[in-house]
Amino acid sequence: MAQVNEQAVQQMVDEVLSHVASGWGGRTSPTPGAGAAPPISRVTTQSRGYLPTPVMPGAAPAMPQASAGRLGQFTDVNQAVDAAKTAQRALVARSMAQRTLIVETIRRICVEQAEPLGRMEYEETRMGHLADKASKLVAVGQNPMGIEMLTPPAFSGDHGITLEERGPWGVIGVITPVTHSLPTVADNACNIIAAGNSLVVNPHPGGKKIAAHGARIFNEAIYEAVGIDNLICVITEPTLETAKAIFSHPDVGLLGVTGGPGVVTAALTSGKRAICAGPGNPPVVVDESADLDNAARCIIEGAAYDNNLLCLAEKEVFVVASV
Repeated sequence: MAQVNEQAVQQMVDEVLSHVASGWGGRTSPTPGAGAAPPISRVTTQSRGYLPTPVMPGAAPAMPQASAGRLGQFTDVNQAVDAAKTAQRALVARSMAQRTLIVETIRRICVEQAEPLGRMEYEETRMGHLADKASKLVAVGQNPMGIEMLTPPAFSGDHGITLEERGPWGVIGVITPVTHSLPTVADNACNIIAAGNSLVVNPHPGGKKIAAHGARIFNEAIYEAVGIDNLICVITEPTLETAKAIFSHPDVGLLGVTGGPGVVTAALTSGKRAICAGPGNPPVVVDESADLDNAARCIIEGAAYDNNLLCLAEKEVFVVASV
């Protein structure tokens, strides 16, 4: 009897260790579930399928095409939301370890492909400073919020213990700006997916190609990692009408908008909850406590970065009279 118990205990220990090592817990390993797209045919490339070959020096690589309804490529808002809804349902059935894997996959692509992706964005938008495009993607790869922000707070008192668990919204509608098209898609995707959501993106028309291309390579890598397609859906031909359709869609629970005053106002008056980032006009104050050499260096570097496109960059300087 003691031997049987030892075998049972050893079996349980082996199963627990296996679950800890794989990150799946009691859930199934990452295989396509109901409603998932069929396996994606890989394209032989220089870097694990993220960019086509060959890439000529100094030239932006051609953007590969994905079929409609696959890899986040959509022209119809209703179809995009339906696909994102299916993907989100698959996501919440998976473990937190798989969400982490998805976020790390997006971050890795941003870092590894920063130079060619940054060049592609610059070639399309012709805005900003080419040398700074890659560093923005690297920053996305190094800094976005993941599941570490979801640690449930708990507190106790005379009446018991309370544990607060943060639940997902579902499908989140996203608007991205022409000034930072792919960095905004990537950063939003990391935050949104980590929280258990999917996203439907209406990019600025001036940056629609790089946004769609980014969604394609992110979705392909995510599918390979966990078997879920269309967590990031992009409207490939965005218009004001498609933006309004996302704002009013009954299956879009929350809006995340980055853009000018017009689109921010439209989101805030849509009747849905919205998290918006509008135009910024940040001042810099230099007072008596400042290291003037360092202040001047920082202000010039910050204001010049990407030709001052960032809404958080220095826009004007106030220097006190004594300085």
